[in-house]
Amino acid sequence: MTTSIVEQVKQAGVIGAGGAGFPTYVKLESPVDTYLCNAAECEPLLYKDQELMRLDAERMVRGMRIAMEQVGATRGVIAVKGKYDRAIAALKEHAGPDIEFHYFGNFYPSGDEYVVVTEVTGRLIPVGGLPKDVGCAVNNVETFINIAAAADGQETENGFHGRGLAGTIRADDDDYLVRIDMHGDVLKDVGVTVASGDAVHGKKRSHAASPVVSPK
Repeated sequence: MTTSIVEQVKQAGVIGAGGAGFPTYVKLESPVDTYLCNAAECEPLLYKDQELMRLDAERMVRGMRIAMEQVGATRGVIAVKGKYDRAIAALKEHAGPDIEFHYFGNFYPSGDEYVVVTEVTGRLIPVGGLPKDVGCAVNNVETFINIAAAADGQETENGFHGRGLAGTIRADDDDYLVRIDMHGDVLKDVGVTVASGDAVHGKKRSHAASPVVSPK
C-alpha cells in the first residue's frame, strides 16, 4: 500500500522550522485554497533561509507543490523580501504558473504569519484563529524542503535546523550545514569561533562529532 504524503511527513517528524515547532502533517490534513511560503525572514539580520532558497530551490519548490496538491490549493505564493535577488533568481528557475511571488520591502515584521496572510491575500485572520480559518496554509522555506525530503524517503533536516551562531567566521563566504548538537571544538576546525566549547543544544543525534557538512 502506498504511504500517503501526510503519513510520510508525520513519520519523518517534520515540524515547522520557524520556531513554534507545529507538526506539519496537521496542516496537510486541512483543505485550503491558498498555500503560502513565508520566505521573508522576519527578524533583522537573519540569513539562513536566503541560503536555503539559493542552494536548495528545486526541493523547496517541489515541497511546496506536494503540499499544495495534498490540501487542494490552487494558488501558491512565495512571500519574500524583494532584496533577496539571488534567492529569487534560483526559485524562478523552478517555479511556474502555479506559484507566484509576492515581494515585501525590507521592514519588520514583514515575515510575521498574520502579516503575510493579510498582505498577500487581503484576508484577516480572526483573533485567536489560524490561517486555515481564512482558507490559507503557511509554511517556511526549511519546512517545504523537509516535505520534499520526506516524500523522497530521505532524512529530513530537522536535525540540521538552521541557527545563527554568535561569533566570528573566516572571511571566505562559505556556508555550513551543522548538526544541531555539534560541539564548538569541531566548529573551530573549519574556522568558526563560538563563545564557548559547549554543544549547540537540541535534539540528540548520533555522530555528533562527525565533520561539519561544508560548504554546500
